[in-house]
Amino acid sequence: MNFLNKFFKSEEKTDERVTETEPKKTTESELGEFNLLDYPEKDREKSFYFYEYNKPDGEWINKGEPICKIRIGESTGFGKFYGASIKATKSGVLEWTLNRDELLKNDKLLFKIHKTGVYKNENSIENFEFKSYFTESKLSSFNKWLVADGSLVKENQDVYQFSDSLIGKAQLVRLGAKVNDNTTIHKSEKSGYIDLYFKKALHIPNKELMYVIRKDDNDRINRKFINEPNIIIDEFSNSTIIKWNKVSSRLANSKGIKTKSDDLSTDFIFSFNYIDNNDQIVFYFDSKQIKPKQFDKVSFLFENGEQIVFELTTNPISVKKTLEYRGIITQSELELFSKSNFKKWKISLVSAKREILGGETSDENLYPNKNNIQIVIKKFANEYIELVKKTMK
Repeated sequence: MNFLNKFFKSEEKTDERVTETEPKKTTESELGEFNLLDYPEKDREKSFYFYEYNKPDGEWINKGEPICKIRIGESTGFGKFYGASIKATKSGVLEWTLNRDELLKNDKLLFKIHKTGVYKNENSIENFEFKSYFTESKLSSFNKWLVADGSLVKENQDVYQFSDSLIGKAQLVRLGAKVNDNTTIHKSEKSGYIDLYFKKALHIPNKELMYVIRKDDNDRINRKFINEPNIIIDEFSNSTIIKWNKVSSRLANSKGIKTKSDDLSTDFIFSFNYIDNNDQIVFYFDSKQIKPKQFDKVSFLFENGEQIVFELTTNPISVKKTLEYRGIITQSELELFSKSNFKKWKISLVSAKREILGGETSDENLYPNKNNIQIVIKKFANEYIELVKKTMK
Protein backbone atom coordinates (compact mmCIF):
# COMPACT_ATOMS: atom_id res chain seq x y z
CA MET A 1 0.00 0.00 0.00
CA ASN A 2 1.52 3.35 -1.01
CA PHE A 3 1.11 6.18 1.46
CA LEU A 4 2.59 9.41 2.78
CA ASN A 5 2.57 10.59 6.38
CA LYS A 6 1.29 14.16 6.60
CA PHE A 7 -0.06 16.83 8.89
CA PHE A 8 -3.56 17.76 7.71
CA LYS A 9 -6.10 20.43 8.31
CA SER A 10 -9.79 19.71 7.88
CA GLU A 11 -11.19 20.96 4.54
CA GLU A 12 -13.52 23.22 6.49
CA LYS A 13 -10.40 25.16 7.57
CA THR A 14 -7.64 26.77 5.51
CA ASP A 15 -4.26 25.17 4.62
CA GLU A 16 -4.32 21.40 4.27
CA ARG A 17 -0.74 20.10 4.51
CA VAL A 18 1.85 21.43 6.93
CA THR A 19 4.68 18.87 6.78
CA GLU A 20 5.33 15.82 4.64
CA THR A 21 7.53 12.75 4.95
CA GLU A 22 7.61 9.45 3.07
CA PRO A 23 8.02 6.36 5.26
CA LYS A 24 9.27 2.98 4.15
CA LYS A 25 6.55 0.78 2.64
CA THR A 26 6.38 -2.71 4.17
CA THR A 27 3.32 -4.35 2.59
CA GLU A 28 0.97 -3.77 -0.31
CA SER A 29 -2.64 -4.81 -0.93
CA GLU A 30 -4.84 -4.17 -3.95
CA LEU A 31 -7.95 -4.45 -1.77
CA GLY A 32 -6.65 -1.81 0.62
CA GLU A 33 -6.61 -3.67 3.93
CA PHE A 34 -5.40 -1.72 6.91
CA ASN A 35 -2.20 -3.10 8.44
CA LEU A 36 -0.58 -1.45 11.45
CA LEU A 37 2.87 -2.65 10.31
CA ASP A 38 2.62 -0.30 7.31
CA TYR A 39 3.18 2.63 9.66
CA PRO A 40 6.22 3.88 11.58
CA GLU A 41 6.89 2.08 14.84
CA LYS A 42 6.56 5.34 16.79
CA ASP A 43 2.88 5.60 15.73
CA ARG A 44 1.77 2.01 16.36
CA GLU A 45 0.66 2.65 19.92
CA LYS A 46 -1.78 5.30 18.72
CA SER A 47 -5.33 4.83 17.49
CA PHE A 48 -5.96 5.04 13.75
CA TYR A 49 -9.20 6.47 12.30
CA PHE A 50 -10.55 6.76 8.79
CA TYR A 51 -10.95 10.39 7.66
CA GLU A 52 -12.16 10.79 4.05
CA TYR A 53 -11.95 9.60 0.44
CA ASN A 54 -10.34 11.74 -2.23
CA LYS A 55 -12.81 10.68 -4.93
CA PRO A 56 -16.54 9.89 -4.92
CA ASP A 57 -17.80 6.33 -4.61
CA GLY A 58 -17.91 4.61 -8.00
CA GLU A 59 -15.44 6.98 -9.69
CA TRP A 60 -12.43 5.84 -11.73
CA ILE A 61 -9.08 6.24 -9.99
CA ASN A 62 -5.64 5.96 -11.59
CA LYS A 63 -2.64 4.15 -10.16
CA GLY A 64 -0.66 6.52 -7.95
CA GLU A 65 -3.56 8.87 -7.24
CA PRO A 66 -4.48 9.56 -3.59
CA ILE A 67 -7.47 7.42 -2.55
CA CYS A 68 -8.13 8.46 1.04
CA LYS A 69 -6.80 9.98 4.25
CA ILE A 70 -6.58 8.42 7.69
CA ARG A 71 -6.08 10.15 11.02
CA ILE A 72 -3.40 8.94 13.43
CA GLY A 73 -4.10 9.74 17.05
CA GLU A 74 -6.35 12.52 18.25
CA SER A 75 -6.95 15.85 16.56
CA THR A 76 -4.44 18.54 17.47
CA GLY A 77 -7.12 21.25 17.53
CA PHE A 78 -8.16 23.95 15.07
CA GLY A 79 -9.01 21.26 12.53
CA LYS A 80 -5.44 19.90 12.32
CA PHE A 81 -4.55 16.23 12.54
CA TYR A 82 -1.57 13.98 11.91
CA GLY A 83 -2.32 11.32 9.35
CA ALA A 84 -1.51 9.46 6.16
CA SER A 85 -2.63 9.77 2.56
CA ILE A 86 -3.15 6.38 0.89
CA LYS A 87 -2.35 6.04 -2.81
CA ALA A 88 -3.81 3.61 -5.34
CA THR A 89 -1.58 0.69 -6.34
CA LYS A 90 -3.72 -0.07 -9.40
CA SER A 91 -6.23 1.72 -11.61
CA GLY A 92 -9.94 0.92 -11.42
CA VAL A 93 -13.34 1.83 -10.00
CA LEU A 94 -13.26 2.96 -6.37
CA GLU A 95 -15.68 1.47 -3.83
CA TRP A 96 -16.08 3.21 -0.48
CA THR A 97 -16.11 0.88 2.52
CA LEU A 98 -15.81 3.21 5.56
CA ASN A 99 -17.32 6.27 7.20
CA ARG A 100 -15.49 9.18 8.77
CA ASP A 101 -13.94 8.53 12.22
CA GLU A 102 -14.32 4.73 12.06
CA LEU A 103 -11.67 3.07 14.22
CA LEU A 104 -9.22 1.06 12.12
CA LYS A 105 -8.00 -2.40 13.06
CA ASN A 106 -5.78 -4.85 11.18
CA ASP A 107 -7.36 -6.31 8.00
CA LYS A 108 -10.18 -3.78 7.93
CA LEU A 109 -10.84 -2.74 4.33
CA LEU A 110 -10.08 0.91 3.60
CA PHE A 111 -11.39 0.61 0.03
CA LYS A 112 -11.88 -1.74 -2.91
CA ILE A 113 -10.80 -1.19 -6.49
CA HIS A 114 -12.79 -3.00 -9.19
CA LYS A 115 -12.47 -3.64 -12.87
CA THR A 116 -14.96 -1.86 -15.11
CA GLY A 117 -18.42 -3.43 -15.07
CA VAL A 118 -18.07 -5.17 -11.68
CA TYR A 119 -19.14 -2.62 -9.03
CA LYS A 120 -22.88 -1.89 -9.01
CA ASN A 121 -22.32 1.79 -8.12
CA GLU A 122 -19.78 2.38 -10.88
CA ASN A 123 -20.28 5.87 -12.30
CA SER A 124 -20.19 5.21 -16.04
CA ILE A 125 -21.69 7.11 -18.97
CA GLU A 126 -22.97 3.74 -20.18
CA ASN A 127 -25.25 3.39 -17.14
CA PHE A 128 -28.86 4.55 -16.77
CA GLU A 129 -27.59 7.51 -14.75
CA PHE A 130 -24.28 9.35 -14.72
CA LYS A 131 -23.10 11.62 -11.89
CA SER A 132 -20.97 14.63 -12.76
CA TYR A 133 -18.65 15.88 -10.00
CA PHE A 134 -16.59 19.05 -9.85
CA THR A 135 -12.96 17.94 -10.13
CA GLU A 136 -11.01 21.20 -10.40
CA SER A 137 -8.30 21.31 -7.73
CA LYS A 138 -8.09 25.12 -7.62
CA LEU A 139 -10.64 27.26 -5.80
CA SER A 140 -13.37 28.24 -8.29
CA SER A 141 -16.51 30.38 -8.28
CA PHE A 142 -19.79 29.22 -9.81
CA ASN A 143 -21.22 31.64 -12.40
CA LYS A 144 -24.44 30.20 -13.81
CA TRP A 145 -26.30 27.22 -15.19
CA LEU A 146 -26.59 27.15 -18.98
CA VAL A 147 -29.39 24.55 -19.06
CA ALA A 148 -32.75 24.24 -17.31
CA ASP A 149 -33.39 21.60 -14.66
CA GLY A 150 -35.07 18.59 -16.26
CA SER A 151 -34.19 19.55 -19.82
CA LEU A 152 -32.98 17.05 -22.41
CA VAL A 153 -29.30 17.77 -23.05
CA LYS A 154 -27.03 16.50 -25.78
CA GLU A 155 -23.52 15.13 -25.33
CA ASN A 156 -20.95 17.95 -25.30
CA GLN A 157 -23.64 20.60 -24.69
CA ASP A 158 -22.73 23.58 -22.46
CA VAL A 159 -24.04 22.90 -18.91
CA TYR A 160 -22.58 25.45 -16.50
CA GLN A 161 -20.01 28.21 -16.30
CA PHE A 162 -17.40 28.79 -13.60
CA SER A 163 -14.35 30.97 -13.13
CA ASP A 164 -11.37 31.58 -10.89
CA SER A 165 -12.18 32.33 -7.26
CA LEU A 166 -13.70 35.79 -6.82
CA ILE A 167 -12.03 36.10 -3.41
CA GLY A 168 -8.68 35.07 -4.85
CA LYS A 169 -8.97 37.61 -7.65
CA ALA A 170 -9.93 40.35 -5.20
CA GLN A 171 -6.83 39.62 -3.11
CA LEU A 172 -4.61 39.83 -6.21
CA VAL A 173 -6.19 43.15 -7.20
CA ARG A 174 -5.47 44.57 -3.73
CA LEU A 175 -1.83 43.54 -4.19
CA GLY A 176 -1.74 45.39 -7.51
CA ALA A 177 -1.50 42.30 -9.69
CA LYS A 178 -3.11 42.08 -13.11
CA VAL A 179 -6.01 39.63 -13.06
CA ASN A 180 -7.24 37.72 -16.10
CA ASP A 181 -10.90 36.73 -16.25
CA ASN A 182 -10.52 32.98 -16.77
CA THR A 183 -13.99 31.59 -17.43
CA THR A 184 -14.59 27.89 -18.12
CA ILE A 185 -17.62 26.17 -19.65
CA HIS A 186 -18.34 22.64 -18.43
CA LYS A 187 -19.90 20.42 -21.10
CA SER A 188 -22.22 17.44 -20.80
CA GLU A 189 -20.54 14.04 -20.73
CA LYS A 190 -23.52 12.27 -22.33
CA SER A 191 -27.04 12.83 -23.66
CA GLY A 192 -30.08 12.55 -21.41
CA TYR A 193 -32.33 14.34 -18.93
CA ILE A 194 -30.41 16.54 -16.52
CA ASP A 195 -31.07 16.76 -12.77
CA LEU A 196 -29.30 19.79 -11.24
CA TYR A 197 -27.96 19.14 -7.74
CA PHE A 198 -25.57 21.99 -6.95
CA LYS A 199 -27.17 24.90 -5.13
CA LYS A 200 -25.69 28.21 -6.21
CA ALA A 201 -22.91 29.33 -3.86
CA LEU A 202 -19.85 31.53 -4.04
CA HIS A 203 -17.41 28.65 -4.33
CA ILE A 204 -17.68 25.10 -5.65
CA PRO A 205 -16.22 22.51 -3.25
CA ASN A 206 -13.95 19.89 -4.80
CA LYS A 207 -15.76 16.56 -5.40
CA GLU A 208 -19.11 18.38 -5.30
CA LEU A 209 -21.93 16.58 -7.13
CA MET A 210 -23.04 19.10 -9.76
CA TYR A 211 -25.70 17.19 -11.69
CA VAL A 212 -26.95 13.78 -12.76
CA ILE A 213 -27.92 12.74 -16.30
CA ARG A 214 -30.44 9.91 -16.75
CA LYS A 215 -32.17 8.20 -19.64
CA ASP A 216 -35.54 9.53 -18.45
CA ASP A 217 -36.77 12.27 -16.08
CA ASN A 218 -38.85 10.17 -13.66
CA ASP A 219 -36.31 9.92 -10.83
CA ARG A 220 -35.79 13.70 -10.75
CA ILE A 221 -39.53 14.38 -10.76
CA ASN A 222 -40.19 11.95 -7.92
CA ARG A 223 -37.19 13.20 -5.91
CA LYS A 224 -37.92 16.92 -6.14
CA PHE A 225 -41.69 17.25 -6.50
CA ILE A 226 -43.18 15.48 -3.50
CA ASN A 227 -46.88 15.68 -2.59
CA GLU A 228 -47.56 14.84 1.05
CA PRO A 229 -51.27 14.68 2.00
CA ASN A 230 -52.86 15.54 5.33
CA ILE A 231 -55.88 13.23 5.72
CA ILE A 232 -58.25 14.25 8.50
CA ILE A 233 -61.07 12.00 9.75
CA ASP A 234 -63.96 13.94 11.30
CA GLU A 235 -65.58 11.43 13.66
CA PHE A 236 -68.51 13.74 14.46
CA SER A 237 -69.65 14.10 10.85
CA ASN A 238 -68.17 10.77 9.74
CA SER A 239 -66.43 12.55 6.86
CA THR A 240 -62.93 12.65 5.44
CA ILE A 241 -60.99 15.81 4.64
CA ILE A 242 -57.94 15.80 2.36
CA LYS A 243 -55.54 18.73 2.52
CA TRP A 244 -51.78 18.90 1.99
CA ASN A 245 -48.69 19.29 4.15
CA LYS A 246 -46.51 19.57 1.10
CA VAL A 247 -47.23 20.14 -2.59
CA SER A 248 -44.58 19.69 -5.30
CA SER A 249 -41.74 20.27 -2.88
CA ARG A 250 -38.90 18.22 -1.41
CA LEU A 251 -38.03 20.43 1.56
CA ALA A 252 -40.34 23.33 2.24
CA ASN A 253 -43.91 22.91 3.43
CA SER A 254 -46.35 24.24 0.84
CA LYS A 255 -50.12 24.11 0.52
CA GLY A 256 -50.37 24.35 -3.27
CA ILE A 257 -48.65 25.02 -6.58
CA LYS A 258 -47.15 28.49 -6.59
CA THR A 259 -46.55 30.52 -9.73
CA LYS A 260 -46.05 34.20 -10.56
CA SER A 261 -47.66 36.78 -12.81
CA ASP A 262 -45.90 37.77 -16.02
CA ASP A 263 -44.68 41.00 -14.41
CA LEU A 264 -43.55 39.04 -11.29
CA SER A 265 -45.60 41.31 -9.01
CA THR A 266 -48.27 38.76 -8.00
CA ASP A 267 -47.97 35.28 -6.46
CA PHE A 268 -50.81 32.83 -7.11
CA ILE A 269 -51.24 29.48 -5.34
CA PHE A 270 -53.86 26.86 -6.11
CA SER A 271 -54.53 23.42 -4.68
CA PHE A 272 -56.99 20.54 -4.75
CA ASN A 273 -58.76 19.58 -1.48
CA TYR A 274 -61.50 17.12 -0.60
CA ILE A 275 -63.95 18.85 1.78
CA ASP A 276 -67.66 18.24 2.55
CA ASN A 277 -67.63 15.15 0.31
CA ASN A 278 -66.67 17.25 -2.70
CA ASP A 279 -63.59 17.86 -4.84
CA GLN A 280 -62.64 21.50 -4.36
CA ILE A 281 -60.13 23.83 -5.95
CA VAL A 282 -58.58 26.26 -3.49
CA PHE A 283 -57.01 29.61 -4.41
CA TYR A 284 -54.60 31.52 -2.17
CA PHE A 285 -53.84 35.21 -2.71
CA ASP A 286 -51.33 37.45 -0.90
CA SER A 287 -53.49 40.27 0.47
CA LYS A 288 -50.59 42.71 0.13
CA GLN A 289 -50.46 42.04 -3.61
CA ILE A 290 -54.06 41.46 -4.66
CA LYS A 291 -57.54 41.42 -3.07
CA PRO A 292 -60.05 39.55 -5.26
CA LYS A 293 -63.74 39.97 -4.47
CA GLN A 294 -67.01 38.18 -5.10
CA PHE A 295 -67.71 37.70 -8.85
CA ASP A 296 -64.04 37.99 -9.81
CA LYS A 297 -62.78 35.12 -11.97
CA VAL A 298 -59.80 32.79 -12.26
CA SER A 299 -59.25 31.18 -15.66
CA PHE A 300 -56.90 28.36 -16.70
CA LEU A 301 -55.81 27.94 -20.33
CA PHE A 302 -54.32 24.68 -21.64
CA GLU A 303 -52.14 24.09 -24.70
CA ASN A 304 -54.93 22.16 -26.44
CA GLY A 305 -57.04 25.34 -26.37
CA GLU A 306 -59.42 24.24 -23.62
CA GLN A 307 -60.22 26.63 -20.79
CA ILE A 308 -61.69 26.38 -17.28
CA VAL A 309 -63.21 29.47 -15.65
CA PHE A 310 -63.92 29.62 -11.91
CA GLU A 311 -66.05 32.45 -10.57
CA LEU A 312 -65.61 33.53 -6.96
CA THR A 313 -69.22 33.20 -5.78
CA THR A 314 -68.37 34.48 -2.30
CA ASN A 315 -65.75 36.76 -0.86
CA PRO A 316 -62.46 35.00 0.01
CA ILE A 317 -61.75 34.05 3.62
CA SER A 318 -58.95 35.98 5.29
CA VAL A 319 -56.40 33.70 7.02
CA LYS A 320 -53.62 35.84 8.49
CA LYS A 321 -52.29 37.74 5.45
CA THR A 322 -53.66 35.25 2.93
CA LEU A 323 -57.01 35.40 1.16
CA GLU A 324 -58.43 31.92 0.58
CA TYR A 325 -61.22 30.90 -1.78
CA ARG A 326 -62.73 27.45 -2.28
CA GLY A 327 -64.95 26.26 -5.08
CA ILE A 328 -66.26 22.98 -6.50
CA ILE A 329 -64.22 21.37 -9.28
CA THR A 330 -65.70 18.63 -11.47
CA GLN A 331 -64.06 15.31 -12.34
CA SER A 332 -63.71 16.33 -16.00
CA GLU A 333 -61.98 19.55 -14.94
CA LEU A 334 -59.59 17.61 -12.70
CA GLU A 335 -58.79 15.27 -15.57
CA LEU A 336 -57.97 18.25 -17.76
CA PHE A 337 -55.38 19.34 -15.20
CA SER A 338 -54.01 15.79 -15.00
CA LYS A 339 -53.77 15.04 -18.73
CA SER A 340 -53.30 18.34 -20.61
CA ASN A 341 -50.34 20.68 -20.59
CA PHE A 342 -51.16 23.85 -18.65
CA LYS A 343 -50.38 27.07 -20.55
CA LYS A 344 -51.43 30.14 -18.55
CA TRP A 345 -53.77 31.52 -15.90
CA LYS A 346 -55.71 34.77 -15.78
CA ILE A 347 -57.17 36.56 -12.75
CA SER A 348 -60.00 38.88 -13.77
CA LEU A 349 -60.77 41.61 -11.23
CA VAL A 350 -64.20 42.53 -12.59
CA SER A 351 -65.03 45.59 -10.52
CA ALA A 352 -61.53 47.00 -10.96
CA LYS A 353 -61.62 46.23 -14.70
CA ARG A 354 -58.16 44.69 -14.44
CA GLU A 355 -56.64 41.41 -15.62
CA ILE A 356 -53.49 39.70 -14.37
CA LEU A 357 -51.82 37.05 -16.53
CA GLY A 358 -49.26 34.54 -15.34
CA GLY A 359 -48.34 30.92 -14.66
CA GLU A 360 -45.18 30.56 -16.74
CA THR A 361 -42.64 31.22 -13.96
CA SER A 362 -42.22 30.44 -10.27
CA ASP A 363 -39.64 30.90 -7.54
CA GLU A 364 -36.19 29.76 -8.62
CA ASN A 365 -35.95 27.20 -5.82
CA LEU A 366 -39.32 25.61 -6.71
CA TYR A 367 -39.91 25.04 -10.42
CA PRO A 368 -38.56 28.09 -12.28
CA ASN A 369 -39.47 27.20 -15.87
CA LYS A 370 -42.63 26.34 -17.72
CA ASN A 371 -41.73 22.70 -18.38
CA ASN A 372 -41.39 22.00 -14.66
CA ILE A 373 -44.62 23.89 -13.89
CA GLN A 374 -46.49 21.69 -16.37
CA ILE A 375 -44.92 18.59 -14.81
CA VAL A 376 -45.87 19.47 -11.22
CA ILE A 377 -49.46 20.37 -12.15
CA LYS A 378 -50.03 17.05 -13.93
CA LYS A 379 -48.33 15.07 -11.16
CA PHE A 380 -50.30 16.81 -8.40
CA ALA A 381 -53.64 16.42 -10.17
CA ASN A 382 -53.04 12.73 -10.88
CA GLU A 383 -51.96 11.98 -7.32
CA TYR A 384 -54.94 13.87 -5.90
CA ILE A 385 -57.38 11.92 -8.10
CA GLU A 386 -55.80 8.58 -7.11
CA LEU A 387 -55.70 9.52 -3.42
CA VAL A 388 -59.41 10.37 -3.38
CA LYS A 389 -60.26 7.09 -5.10
CA LYS A 390 -58.18 5.12 -2.62
CA THR A 391 -59.31 7.00 0.49
CA MET A 392 -63.02 7.21 -0.32
CA LYS A 393 -63.55 3.54 -1.22
